[in-house]
Amino acid sequence: MVGQGATAPPYGPHAEVEALAMAGLEARGATLYVTLEPCCVTIHTPPCTDAIVTAGIQRLVMGTLDPNPLVAGRGIQQLRAAGIDVHCLDLKPAALLVRPFATFITQQRPYVTAKWAMTLDGKLATHTGDARWISGPQSRALVHDLRDRVDAILVGAQTASLDNPQLTVRIPCGTPVQLYRTPRSGPLRVVLATRGQLPEHLTLLQSALSTHTCIIVGETCSPEQIQTLESYGASVYPVAVDDNNRIDITAALQLLARQGYMHVLIEGGAEILGSAFAQCCVDHVAVFIAPKLLEELLLFLQSADKDNV
Repeated sequence: MVGQGATAPPYGPHAEVEALAMAGLEARGATLYVTLEPCCVTIHTPPCTDAIVTAGIQRLVMGTLDPNPLVAGRGIQQLRAAGIDVHCLDLKPAALLVRPFATFITQQRPYVTAKWAMTLDGKLATHTGDARWISGPQSRALVHDLRDRVDAILVGAQTASLDNPQLTVRIPCGTPVQLYRTPRSGPLRVVLATRGQLPEHLTLLQSALSTHTCIIVGETCSPEQIQTLESYGASVYPVAVDDNNRIDITAALQLLARQGYMHVLIEGGAEILGSAFAQCCVDHVAVFIAPKLLEELLLFLQSADKDNV
């Protein structure tokens, strides 16, 4: 192997360009293996097909076609027209790997993974709202691995206030992480706070200058409250609210998509999860079930339309 690469989000260099840059002159006459059909149009970056032809690649093997209607086989045509031997394996595992991208392109929203921990009787938190330690250390380690695979982590104001989470990736030293990860470019931390009211002691606010943090507020949030949140270093964006004066989860996800975030992990409580399911915004779930039974707890599906689950 003379080169390798991973696409850097959002809108960073594509994997092919990174791999070819590493290979340098050794790319000439080589075989290039890619998960996804190389792009052939200029959107945010130049066409990868041009870079492949210029590098002198002789043979290309791809796992699946690009779901983008602007590409969808045209990349193959351009490469073959340039004399490159192209093989599309059309593998299901490759298609599964690019599900976030496919959702982003075809539905104009991020691919959404909903994560929650619950007891055997399907509850998420005690009557006081405490949900922090329903699961154990093994599941929490898996959560950090999951966080490392997404572009943004989303919670509601209530979860942020009660749990005071960091929403960062904390992986033990020596564990391989994705190629593009740096301390600053970890997942975006997103809080939905309709009125923009969050306790000032929250870790999410106090660390907003060093870790990219986005607070999505309702369109009726006061300019003074927005200015207060921005003073901590957070980016603040107002979006539409629903009939209950709560942030429209679809509008929030579309906002994140416009900023280039393709995969969002929702770690919210009952209200946020229920809203996401009700609006059919959930593509994948990660559920941790603890061998516990607790009374007077919250069912997240109480607020969801059961026909949409």
